[in-house]
Amino acid sequence: MDEEYEVMPTYGLNEDGDLDVHSGTGFCPFGCPCHEDSDLINGVNDLYQEGLLTTSEATDMVNGKTI
Repeated sequence: MDEEYEVMPTYGLNEDGDLDVHSGTGFCPFGCPCHEDSDLINGVNDLYQEGLLTTSEATDMVNGKTI
């Protein structure tokens, strides 16, 4: 087989009908529009400005990595 595909983890839907993968930080571990959502990014920036996140932690959060 020469087909190329990506294996995506499966998650259940929460009560809002959104994937649970977004429920913790708002960012998923794979490339979807959540990583460009200015409201979510501003929320992370607020945490950074308050001293609750380091630069590295804020970057990892927006990139969907575990901090």
